[in-house]
Amino acid sequence: MILTELFFLVVYLSLVGGLFGVVSLLLSRVLKRALPLWFSLCGLALYGIPVLSPQVRLFSPEPEQRLPAFHMAALVWAMGCVLFLAYRVTRLLLAGKSLRRRPPCQNQRLLGLAAQCAQSLGRKRTPPLLETPLDAPISMAGALRPVLLVDAATLSLLTDAQLQAVLTHELTHIRRHHLLLQRVYDVVCAVHWFNPLAWLCREDFALHCETDCDAHALRSLTGSVTSGEYARAILRLLELSACREAKTAQGLGALTFLHTKRRLGRILTKPAPWRERLLAAGLAGLLVLALVFSAEFSRQHFYPYPAYSVGTESGAQ
Repeated sequence: MILTELFFLVVYLSLVGGLFGVVSLLLSRVLKRALPLWFSLCGLALYGIPVLSPQVRLFSPEPEQRLPAFHMAALVWAMGCVLFLAYRVTRLLLAGKSLRRRPPCQNQRLLGLAAQCAQSLGRKRTPPLLETPLDAPISMAGALRPVLLVDAATLSLLTDAQLQAVLTHELTHIRRHHLLLQRVYDVVCAVHWFNPLAWLCREDFALHCETDCDAHALRSLTGSVTSGEYARAILRLLELSACREAKTAQGLGALTFLHTKRRLGRILTKPAPWRERLLAAGLAGLLVLALVFSAEFSRQHFYPYPAYSVGTESGAQ
């Protein structure tokens, strides 16, 4: 049954990706290391792309010899995938329908600064700016056709330098396709819905996208906005968001402040180049170990099943 074989493949990917995720979470949450986005992307790939030994095959040509409970687990997994994917697709369709009803932004100051920021980032056209009453004064939406959602009345309280920093940040997200990558991770989480490590890594991936965006935005703002001004723009935006959410008695929550604290620390603290190179070398070594483990594990548990053959031979003796 192809469904059972697919489930076995997903369990294998979940194990390899989960072990890689444990290392990533240990480094980022316990040791407080700023991980580069490429390392998180490698973790995403390990959840979706099997790294197999050349001698094995994904699907066995032999009749299945799995326990009936495994077939039932495969069916439950498939039902969970359908439910999670249906939920995500429904939310995206509703969000797209809501975007089509949003009026375009008419604030000339915002439009002018957005065009300047887009030009400085090498974009030929500026994404559409739409008015929205969301809690966040500015955000982006649309993985394939990105738009900026803005509250012009709230953003008018920012200075030009703060607006330039905020707009450059959001446009950098679009330039580096962070939202599209997060939607891909959503699909991975739907497939690995039974694995809590996948969901934790998805949460960390969003933070890594933010820090990656901060680093590239600051490079493009060199000479016009300092790292201190950039950090103050984030704090001002957080303050305005807190004021808006306080009116609805929601509050930003401890997690938002924790993420912001970590971001500000990485913006204002420039690590020594040798530390960055040492971290990159260590992360590359961990990735190589993960690939070797994945290939060796597949050699033992995929067709032609040498582990099973050894067990069969010993039983016959």
